[in-house]
Amino acid sequence: HKALQAAFAHGSVRKRYIALLEKVPQKTEGEISLPLCLNPYERPRQMIEYTYGKPAQTIFKVLGINDKGQARVAFYPKTGRTHQLRLHAAHAEGLGCAIAGDDLYGHPSDRLYLHAEAIRFIHPATGQLLTIEAPCPF
Repeated sequence: HKALQAAFAHGSVRKRYIALLEKVPQKTEGEISLPLCLNPYERPRQMIEYTYGKPAQTIFKVLGINDKGQARVAFYPKTGRTHQLRLHAAHAEGLGCAIAGDDLYGHPSDRLYLHAEAIRFIHPATGQLLTIEAPCPF
């Protein structure tokens, strides 16, 4: 347990998320680096805050566009801040496109269209590289 905690803390665990955005972002791939902190006036929302926020980095790539004009995007978070992907997608300094179904930073729907598709880490006991995947249902 401690070894896995340390792996997360040191950033050696790799994660891939798939999201459906409400619209198509201007950029098709890149990195978002916007510092985040709790918005004390609108809990549980987070906010971009350059003075007091903690660093947050997300790599993204547009995978396709559906017939409704929504972009399917892969997110690869380099850090793990609360609501990081949701805010990096929705904020004007990020992608400027909220994740479909995001009732905090976009518009509510039948669900939040964000899925943790894969996680990769080194098993602490065997030293084997493990990749665990759960195919995206949307």
